[in-house]
Amino acid sequence: ASARPYSGTPSPPAGNAAGGGAAEEEPPFDPRQQLVVLLLTSAKERADSDDLEEAERFLDLAGKTGGVTSADYLHLLSYIRLKQRRIDEAGKARDELLERFPELRKNPVVLSNAAWLYMEQKQTDKALELLEAAEKLSNVAKDVVYLRAVMLSNAGQLEKAEKALLSELFPQGAGGALRKLEDKLDIKMALLYVDLLALKQRVLEAEPIVGMALEVAQALAG
Repeated sequence: ASARPYSGTPSPPAGNAAGGGAAEEEPPFDPRQQLVVLLLTSAKERADSDDLEEAERFLDLAGKTGGVTSADYLHLLSYIRLKQRRIDEAGKARDELLERFPELRKNPVVLSNAAWLYMEQKQTDKALELLEAAEKLSNVAKDVVYLRAVMLSNAGQLEKAEKALLSELFPQGAGGALRKLEDKLDIKMALLYVDLLALKQRVLEAEPIVGMALEVAQALAG
């Protein structure tokens, strides 16, 4: 099973490094910086649609326009290199991002994205460490929960994987009702949870979850 890597933007929230306090005064308008933002946005859109040649072209233009010093550039560079399966280069960009912008270690999006790459590098312990740190910072997105459950499952830590999914799928806790499944990621989480139940031969618990997941999948397929 897999989750989509690199969601969101690495830009930290307004205020101090912990996400609180008053927002800083906006800097004066910089046409070159605005162009860099547009180029990076275009690069990410192309990368998301797997048009990696065009993504590379826009990324190169952003760099030549002066964007190589920005956190967004390094974040996107790591993303595109990962999609190109140039894992070592992706890791170097990630490491440079976290070294040059240490405040981003308090950003759950950046931490979860860095964790995804550590998973690709077969460094599961480091990936789990960053995901756990991300979850402590804020109410994390469900894709982060799913990613951590996948990593835990692959590492053979089945109890922890089940616990992570239980908190997301059953808001009232064990014995409560399965929450409404709304999208493909919900289906993936439900089916991963079913896999974990099956490994423990808890078939009766798994069956209704499979049924609900199939109903939602059919509805989404139209």
